Amino acid sequence: MKKIATILFTLLLLYWTRNAPFTTASTSHPPTAIVNELVFVNVIRDLELLNSWLCNSYYPEATISILRRENQKKILALYQIDAQSFNQSTKYYLEDSSERALEVYRKVYQALKELSI
Repeated sequence: MKKIATILFTLLLLYWTRNAPFTTASTSHPPTAIVNELVFVNVIRDLELLNSWLCNSYYPEATISILRRENQKKILALYQIDAQSFNQSTKYYLEDSSERALEVYRKVYQALKELSI
């Protein structure tokens, strides 16, 4: 019985520590590898345009995957962003805070709207 209680307690402790928010990180300042917000908005705008074009194309699914991957690399190269910085920026701007994500997508929407004028 003691072994089962110990195992359950350990699992509970691991679950709690894994899901507990850490307060040591500062949420007011972005990490150093984060892309500038304006540049990030432009990259997301271009990626959304790429996805829109691919969704409306008549290519086979395998071709669409290749085109998406190759053109995403080209877009990141155009803005001189490496994949790791882009992934960290995506996590910072779109995944860590829903308010920040809504603000970024509002700016992306505005940037797309300005292209159609």
